Amino acid sequence: DGADRSETWPFPRNVTQSPFCLQKHFRSPSSRHSERHKRKAEQRLMEKIPENAEATVVLIGTLAFLEQPTMAFVRLSEAVFLESVLEVSVPVRFIFILLGPMQSNMDYHEIGRSISTLMSDK
Repeated sequence: DGADRSETWPFPRNVTQSPFCLQKHFRSPSSRHSERHKRKAEQRLMEKIPENAEATVVLIGTLAFLEQPTMAFVRLSEAVFLESVLEVSVPVRFIFILLGPMQSNMDYHEIGRSISTLMSDK
């Protein structure tokens, strides 16, 4: 739409990347410290996960326009890395999605917890 957004855009006009892409260029020293702390925590967690482990992603939510719950359970033929979904680098093999109406007698959170427990190895 040709509107001039120079006043709402927080970066110089010649910057063509989105603010999300630029975030890594404008980090404060405290955010670099928190990133190191996060990497250490991830490393400690990865030490506890077996080498050939695969993950299950469980997504639960409500939508106002739904009249009844809808769910899908997907098994991928090959596990894939979904970096933006998991905190650690583990390939995902299974995806469970449950969406339902906001007003329901079902406890979607508990269903998600149950599926997660069923999919755990211990």
